[in-house]
Amino acid sequence: MSKSSPGKLIIGLLFCLIVSLVGNIHLFYRAFDYREGANEWLDKYTDVVEEYSSLSAYHEANKPLQSDIVVDNRIVFYGTQVIERWDVGKYFPDYEVINRGVNGQWVSGLLLRFGQDVVSLKPEYVVIEVSSYNLRPRFSLEMIQSHVKSMADISRSNGIQPILTTMIPQRSGYDDFGEYSVMKTLDRYNIWIADFCRDENISCLDMNGILSDKDGYLNNELSFDAVDPNERGYELISKALGQMLIRKK
Repeated sequence: MSKSSPGKLIIGLLFCLIVSLVGNIHLFYRAFDYREGANEWLDKYTDVVEEYSSLSAYHEANKPLQSDIVVDNRIVFYGTQVIERWDVGKYFPDYEVINRGVNGQWVSGLLLRFGQDVVSLKPEYVVIEVSSYNLRPRFSLEMIQSHVKSMADISRSNGIQPILTTMIPQRSGYDDFGEYSVMKTLDRYNIWIADFCRDENISCLDMNGILSDKDGYLNNELSFDAVDPNERGYELISKALGQMLIRKK
């Protein structure tokens, strides 16, 4: 077999070098393209999380209130529009009250913003309300219970006393998911929350018992729509919570 000439050897090496260079350029382009795509999806994910959990709702308002230690007599009211519409300043003038309600928020969204809107403010108490519109066939009761338990655990681990609430029932006629019964699931949740609070020595504000009628539905005289209290309803739950806070002193 004849030996290859130096020219052919150089050409062969140049060819290998070009192939390797082209391959590296292709890999670099693919990596850059993948990184760009990954960043785009990460940005979209971040936007969805922030929008879903309403992290921006109280971001600026929280800044001057943040604390490294628990603030005596400070109460954060935390939950959905039931909390958002509650004129807590009117009913609790002897406390530093902070309203952190978000209209229509799911319980998973509440858990996502709990650190920012509750823990960072270090209140002495946090009132945690979860709405009955979480009771949907696609959401398991166990998931809802787990999220509520997590918020209670996070509170206590940060020296904050949680006050959990029972779920407010819906008005009659809104149990409209066919074989899935909102009211039956709501009853199961309220039994669980009462047992959980008793076993864990956590205060429980029975909004359900205060606002429901003789059939267990939201009392028309104490509500202004299918799921929310009216002014009279707020007066009653405020009175019950005020008595509870006095007993805790």
